[in-house]
Formats: sequence, structure tokens, C-alpha cells
Amino acid sequence: MMPSAPGWFRARALSVLAVFAIAATSAPFAHAVSTNGRWDQRVLPIAKQVEQLRGLKFEHPVPIAFLSEAAFEQKVTVKQGKLSADDKAEVKRAEAQLRSVGLLAGDVNLIDAVSSLRTAGALAYYDPKTKRATVRGKVLDAATKVTLAHELTHALQDQHFDLVELQRAADRNHSSDALKALVEGDAVRVQQLYADQLPGDERAQYDKTRNAAAGNALDEARAKGVPDSLVTIFQSPYTLGPLMLQVVKATKGEHAIDGLFRDPPTTDSAYLTPTTLVDGAKPTKVAPPALAAGERADGKPEVFGAFALYLILAARSDPVAALAVADGWAGDSMVTFERDGTTCVRASFAGRTKDASDALRDALRQWARGAAGAADVQQDGALSTLTACDPGAAGGTRRDGSVAALTVAGVRNALLATMAEQGVGIKTADCTANGVVSDPAFRPILDAAVADPNATPESSVFEPFRQSVLAIAAECAAKH
Repeated sequence: MMPSAPGWFRARALSVLAVFAIAATSAPFAHAVSTNGRWDQRVLPIAKQVEQLRGLKFEHPVPIAFLSEAAFEQKVTVKQGKLSADDKAEVKRAEAQLRSVGLLAGDVNLIDAVSSLRTAGALAYYDPKTKRATVRGKVLDAATKVTLAHELTHALQDQHFDLVELQRAADRNHSSDALKALVEGDAVRVQQLYADQLPGDERAQYDKTRNAAAGNALDEARAKGVPDSLVTIFQSPYTLGPLMLQVVKATKGEHAIDGLFRDPPTTDSAYLTPTTLVDGAKPTKVAPPALAAGERADGKPEVFGAFALYLILAARSDPVAALAVADGWAGDSMVTFERDGTTCVRASFAGRTKDASDALRDALRQWARGAAGAADVQQDGALSTLTACDPGAAGGTRRDGSVAALTVAGVRNALLATMAEQGVGIKTADCTANGVVSDPAFRPILDAAVADPNATPESSVFEPFRQSVLAIAAECAAKH
């Protein structure tokens, strides 16, 4: 988990993670362990293993603060009373934007929802501004060790690639979401490698803790009134980021991961559709859509993004069909404006091909027909322009298709990455992965995974699925 320091998560407006930027606290690290140029001996073995797993050396030890449960909770909790007037206005703007596209229920307080997500299960974090890591409690059990491996990977990234400067550059070109997937994806893959090397008893303890957390996370979020869409937005970099890097490593080698830190991806299609990092696809520059008479701009033009597009489409349609449309995203530009006292968003989308552009137009029109607020889609050449306005209390739902959408993308990309690692050509791997999630045999697997992330499918369900995977793989291999 990275901290919520100003600017770190200042992503495009439709990313709820942007509100993290206004939640920072500046309490001193009174309980920090002084390094005196040396590692805390409790952490040193973890740091050495992280160096080996990541293939980078620490330039200097990382100070570690071990806080009490209460102090840690206070540190990571969003404090609404400390928000400035500008911060509060930004939150209201983000709420209106998310309601406009159906990703936020009308009665949900965005700060409360994000605070719940941010504090749930957090064991440690690294802050690239202070260059320190903070740990909940003083006992290094298996789960905390694995979490520290994750956070120390962030410290390595920071020492070698300067996370603060990377974030500043991402803020300038609206690519914070892609950077977050890179940064968190790298840390998750090292975390997983570290967990794999734990002694048997510690690994069993960690697996038990992790599985319990995975099973309870969605239920706890829903119990606190957090919409599924926000859970999905929060979780997506941790789920899809590692798979993006797995594809890159399999096709371009280990060195390519460091290459991404030197020249980060600039669109979220990188982690939604990781083949774009292999086939050299370049985003299309799209001019901001024009405003009509009586419409007043609220902020600068931004990027809607492929992943947000996927989520809004999957909320009202089959997630597999929505993913196929979002895969065809080539670029967009979005403006937020006020009309008759109502906040609206307008985004112009370009497809990668004519067929992709047509599919995008049709999917957006279908979405607009079911929108809670005023919405329409206009076609201008190859561009499809969606306008959607905040419906207020009628906006969004707490449970939509977001969880299923993330599951579909995760399964598709995991299969793509696995086949790429096995030396299968990327076109064959892509054909197979998309064919598998489109096959009817996948539907029971999807339904079971959404209902219980830890469930093991019955053999009567899994065997037809396994057979379909083999058949689809053979058919794709013959084509490519």
C-alpha cells in the first residue's frame, strides 16, 4: 500500500484514488526506528531477500516505524476535518463525475468509502516523500513480513527510479493509473515470490490469513456501504498490474520491467489490455470535446481511460462483451462542465480500428439508454462522444457488474500471461485467452469466483472448462 501524500495518487478525475491525495496527515514519526545507516535487524533478512527477488540493490537502509494499532489507524484514516475548501470542492466534483457515469451511488460519501478501503487490512506502507516505511504493530508475523516485502519493493523502486518524479510526470500526462499499476504490480509480484519462499509453517499461516482476508474483504466493504465499483477501482492495479508485468517479462525479458520504470506506460490500456505493450500500439491523441452555449468548463481536460470505460459498460452489459469493446480503445479526451447547475462529463473516444470504433459507438449508445441521468452519444467521423450528467440521489448502485468485470479481465490476462510464459506466441495466447472467457463453459467458473473468491469449482464444472481451454488453444494455434 502506498501512502496518500499530496500528488501521489492525483490521477484523472474518474479515478477515485485521486481523493487519496487530500487525505494526508503530517504527524511526525515519533516511533520511527533510527537506522544510523543500518537496517533494523528484524527487517534486514526481508530486505536481503527482496534485493535478490527484485534484482536491485538498496542504495541505503530504509527507516522503519513500528506504530501501535491505534497510532497506525490514525495515520492512515482520512481526516475530513483537515480538508481545505478546495479539497472539499474537489471531492464533490469527483462524486458528481462518478455518479454521472453510474460508478457511485447517490447517497455514498466518497471520503468515507475510500477511507474504509484504505484502512481495511492495511499492515504497512512506504512513503516516497519521507523515504520511510511504517508498520502496524511490532510483531512480524508471516502476513506482516510479506507486506514488508511489498513495501520494501516500493523503496527499491524509489531509490532507483524516483517515484516522486515519476508521479509528477504521470500527473502531467494523465497517466497516474498506468503508473500505479506498474508500481503496485511490481511490488505484488515480488511479494508473491517472497511468500513462495516462506518456510512451510509460515507459508501455511500466511495462506490462511490471506484467504480469510480475500473472502471477507468484499463483504466488509459492502457492509460499510462501499459500492462494488470503488472496490474494483481500488483493487485493479494490484490484480491486473502483476499480470501486465508477467506478459512483458515473458515476451521481452526481465530487463523490460526496469525499462517500463524508465519509460512508463501512459494509458491504462497497458494493464487492461497488456498486448498493447507487446504489439507497440500507440494511443491516439483526441482533442477535448467542445462545450455548447450555456455550458461552463469545470477544470481542465482529462482522460476517461480504457478501464473506466470497461467498468461503465460492464455495469450494464455482459462483462466479456464490455471487455472486447474496451480492448479496442485507442484514446480519448474528457471535459467536466456545469449546465443549468448540474455537473456533467463529456468524453470523445477513438477506436483502434473502424470495427472497434463502431463497437464503441454501439456500446456507448446502449449504455446511455439505461443511464439514470441525462445522457447521449454523438458520432463525429471516427469519434464517439458521450455526454452524461449527474443524476444526484438516483445515480449508481452499490452492487453492479464491477466485481465480475475485474474477475473476467483477471482470468483473461492470467491465461494470456501463463501462455506467454510457456513460449506460446502472443497472438495465439491472446486468441486463446479471449476465446476461453467468451466460451459458455467459463460462465459457471465466473459466477462461482464472484460469489466466493476462495471457492474451488466442482469437477462437474471445472472439467468442461478445462476441455474447452484445450480445444480453444488448439484451434488458435492452428490459426496463428
